[in-house]
Amino acid sequence: MTHKDLAFDDLQRLWSQIRIEEDGCYTWAGETADEKPVFRLGGKNRLVRDLMFEGAVKSYNRQVIVVKSSCKNELCVCPEHLHQRTTSEAMSEVAQGRNRALNEDIVRWVRERYVKGKVEATALCRMVEKEFGTKVTRSAMSLVVLRKSWKDVV
Repeated sequence: MTHKDLAFDDLQRLWSQIRIEEDGCYTWAGETADEKPVFRLGGKNRLVRDLMFEGAVKSYNRQVIVVKSSCKNELCVCPEHLHQRTTSEAMSEVAQGRNRALNEDIVRWVRERYVKGKVEATALCRMVEKEFGTKVTRSAMSLVVLRKSWKDVV
């Protein structure tokens, strides 16, 4: 079932959980699973990004495509911010540790402040959120400070 096939009541319920922000993001205010927006439909959780992407394009193969957001808002479901990746492309991004919430400036900022044993990853996550307004997971932060991701950034 795609976004186009949803009953009117389901569409109303879906859109009632979306907040349109000034920056153009459609922020999901509903339920999440593994930090991803989900919508209960037919007794099953569906990824909201899949539903929104399916509603915006004519062909979509969920078996080989992963829908990602190009903005830093992990809860954004705006079709204009969504793009498709093959599963292997998405896995490669994860393997490289390239967290979308980070950029080279943030990575440099973190590394300048990190002193081994003095500041833990959780504290750095809070500092980045306060300084840059972006959320970074503890695991992504650990990869940055240990130089296992963003290796090319000095």
